[in-house]
Amino acid sequence: MERVSHRGCHQQAPENTYAAAHRCIELGVEWIEVDVRQSRDLKPHDRRD
Repeated sequence: MERVSHRGCHQQAPENTYAAAHRCIELGVEWIEVDVRQSRDLKPHDRRD
């Protein structure tokens, strides 16, 4: 069985952040899925409206 995290370990760090992803790596999570979108100015961001 693979361990997959949605938005990182968002219980321990803000979701979709490096800190949340890093915590997952420390815990042995194998896959991390994050929400990233591109804004009109072509800069990626993770905010959902």
